[in-house]
Amino acid sequence: MDYKVVVAAVHAAPVFMNKAATTDKVINLIEQASKESIELLVFPETFIPGYPVRPPLFALGAAVAWLTWPSIG
Repeated sequence: MDYKVVVAAVHAAPVFMNKAATTDKVINLIEQASKESIELLVFPETFIPGYPVRPPLFALGAAVAWLTWPSIG
């Protein structure tokens, strides 16, 4: 017995720092996938919490400070 499952991976970004809007986006993507006969739709890890794609400015500033700190010795 042959059975094919249509699978897709979401390649999208969450709505920056907005869990409610990201959840709405997920629902829309699931509805769109259903219309395209996709049976299994996978999202990136931590998509709904909406972690920023880039580090926040304070983390970026800390990284720059660390990289430019004069070496000792």
